[in-house]
Amino acid sequence: MDSQNDLAIPAQDNSDFINNLLHDHNLQGLPSVEEISFFDTDATKNNQLNLCLESLLDNSPFGLPISQEADPSTNLQNINDLFNPSISSGSRSSYSLTNEPFRLDGNVDLPMLTEPEASPGQGSVIDMFPALEAWPIFECDPIMQTNHCPTTATDHLRTLYRALSDQDICCKSNAQTSHAASIEPFVSGTRDKLIAIVQRFSDKAQRVHGLLSSEQETNEVTAPFFFILPAPSVLDSLLSACLGSYELHYPFLSAVSMKTNQLLDKGSDQVITSLKLLLMMAAGAMTPAASHTHRLAHGLLEICRVFLSHLVEEDMRLASNSDLLQCALGFNIIAAWSGDKWQMDVAIYQKAMYIEILRRSRLFEQPSPSVPLSDSAAELMRVWRDWQEQESKNRTAYTWLILDQEMCLFQDFTSTLFTSGTDFNISVPSSDRVWRATSAEQWAREMRHLDGGTITFPPSLNEHVKRFRALDTAKDVDTFVPTTLRLLLCHLQKIVSQVRAMIVDIGASGATSKATRHHTSMVLVSVYMDEARDMLQKWYSLASHRCTDHESPAMGATLVLYHLVSLNTLTNFPDVERFARNDDNVQFHESSRWLRSHHFEDHHRIFFHCGQVLRTIRSMPEHTRPAWWAGAVYRVALIAWANSISLPDASMEVGEHEHKEFTHVVLDELAPDHSLIEAYLDRHEGIPVFSRLQGGHLSLDVPGEILVHLASVLGTDPQLTFVKGVQLKLLKLAARWQQSTPTRT
Repeated sequence: MDSQNDLAIPAQDNSDFINNLLHDHNLQGLPSVEEISFFDTDATKNNQLNLCLESLLDNSPFGLPISQEADPSTNLQNINDLFNPSISSGSRSSYSLTNEPFRLDGNVDLPMLTEPEASPGQGSVIDMFPALEAWPIFECDPIMQTNHCPTTATDHLRTLYRALSDQDICCKSNAQTSHAASIEPFVSGTRDKLIAIVQRFSDKAQRVHGLLSSEQETNEVTAPFFFILPAPSVLDSLLSACLGSYELHYPFLSAVSMKTNQLLDKGSDQVITSLKLLLMMAAGAMTPAASHTHRLAHGLLEICRVFLSHLVEEDMRLASNSDLLQCALGFNIIAAWSGDKWQMDVAIYQKAMYIEILRRSRLFEQPSPSVPLSDSAAELMRVWRDWQEQESKNRTAYTWLILDQEMCLFQDFTSTLFTSGTDFNISVPSSDRVWRATSAEQWAREMRHLDGGTITFPPSLNEHVKRFRALDTAKDVDTFVPTTLRLLLCHLQKIVSQVRAMIVDIGASGATSKATRHHTSMVLVSVYMDEARDMLQKWYSLASHRCTDHESPAMGATLVLYHLVSLNTLTNFPDVERFARNDDNVQFHESSRWLRSHHFEDHHRIFFHCGQVLRTIRSMPEHTRPAWWAGAVYRVALIAWANSISLPDASMEVGEHEHKEFTHVVLDELAPDHSLIEAYLDRHEGIPVFSRLQGGHLSLDVPGEILVHLASVLGTDPQLTFVKGVQLKLLKLAARWQQSTPTRT
């Protein structure tokens, strides 16, 4: 499937899709929907969600529809358009629901999606879905206890070894990523060295999971489990796919420095280097650009987990080795968004361990030195190598902070690094242009252009935060690179998380506190939250006017995170998920009142930020999106759904004005400074809507439609396990909501 068209929803008959999706099989270990009524009310068979579950069309091999070609002219051209107020409400979205009605009657169950005609070496694309409701994040449905979850690692390894033994693996390089991630091609000798080194850890992984005993190791029966890598051309494509997707968002990676065939020379640490290459292959296999190799990804990642754990257990001193820290960082980035419950768990635990190791090593507290440039060729080469080593340390350290921000945001935790009292005195990453220099001479030219003859590293994050707090306007500062803006946003996210935690604590102690003291505390915390919003607005002004590269995918991802952090100033997402699971047994007629008591009242601004998240994601081709983009859509779906439920007297408002003409404010198409957006936010003028592909609009006053629409935003046939899992979670919530709401859906 063309990655640019993955979000296109064709206007076809969709009656078979929901039937197949919701009636084939139950997810193993999960109760069916009739056993988990959303509210304690009788579900009706003829509510409006029957008209809303219209979206996801005919059958594809995975029970999801096959997309038509989308009109390229309907897409925003680049991230810079996000700051362009001229985008009109008449432009068409690259995702939608269709207008044909679909009726969902009776009790429904969710399926476990499998590939119906998989080849012998291919296996199910989503074998881990029996543990879907045990994911450590994205908990909108009743939670499965971990001790009830089936393990998945053995199946992942079997699938990997079958695929490798067949050697029927192809990986088509994405033309749009090949240019950004051109690496030195593998030669056969390098591949053979890698196989010899990795075989040891492959055998260990088999023994750990009972696939290989000591008696079996010499038995020919185990031959299919011998680790044989695909052809060099496939390995090249996997590394290219990895760098083309991950280098955009995680600054410690560099395609320029990937001298593949030199990495396994005798002078280097061949074991750690092999682990790094294997991790990059696993990452590449999980990208949209490598859709034919997805079945390799989880098995490779499991071998990497065993590989990494063994190295650290064998010699704890390696835990602070810079190369091993990069391997651990890569593993956590991949595993956190893998869609496998157990690998996601490991990412959470290992992140905490390695961040503690980083903190104790005081890496963040060491300022970066400055040295003069030299005209001597030999001396210049030495200085360049020293600079590369220091810059790599800087980038690795701050990529850990970026990963910590991402994972903590989606877990609704405060950043681990910020709460540990870390001083961020190490320099933030230098310009990518300097980092990607291919020769000492090119690097020297760039450095002289930037620094006038002396090698100076950029200021530290602590210095940037001090300058940011002292700013009055964006005109008072020089330009910022996207990575620096991202790191400043990490600081603001910490502030919002801390204020949000204070609100939760005050609410929990409200029953035992005196009314006056409780009121005073809430007023004080409200002031803190207003200050946080002001700082976020100042940050956005910097991003709009002082960013050096509005068009980069890194800036797009940072803008998505900005809107998600802004939503955290307006609503408490754990409360929304608790409401979605119905942990508090809220009756339907009480739902709106319950949500308003747990939800700030600024409905307009909540819808605005939700729309801007969707707008930003839509502007990015799928292969350039961050690995967690489906998680952003998930949060928007739940927040917009809950916001719609909590709208005061929404049905009455619609009834009063149904014959009048309104201006639709298309929140996922218009730039924040568009006049319609400003009128909507400042004067509450216009009707907020999301866009449909065919040019129509999705009303935001019917909660159930929002859930299914945003499930369709994730694509008609998601190939990635994580994206597919998020989509199923939203559809299951939509089905439970339909079952339990007698009138309004």
